[in-house]
Amino acid sequence: MAQSVRVRLRIPEARSQEPHIYRLIKHHPIQVNIAAATMGADGIGDGWFDLELAGEEAAIEGALNYLRGEGLEIWTDNGQDDW
Repeated sequence: MAQSVRVRLRIPEARSQEPHIYRLIKHHPIQVNIAAATMGADGIGDGWFDLELAGEEAAIEGALNYLRGEGLEIWTDNGQDDW
């Protein structure tokens, strides 16, 4: 059954030149909507992405595990607007 989850992703400056979102989409059968993003010019500073991931539950879990395995910080939307 298809579902969607909203997450916030932090990409540290040291990893900002890597194509994390591209790899996420290429290797996982999910749809990714970038709701918001902040990244410094030329990759200076940490990058922040608010993403909506949609697809089968197992595919979303696989995508989240991939991001965690890459050492990226992830927060899931708990229904509050304080993030």
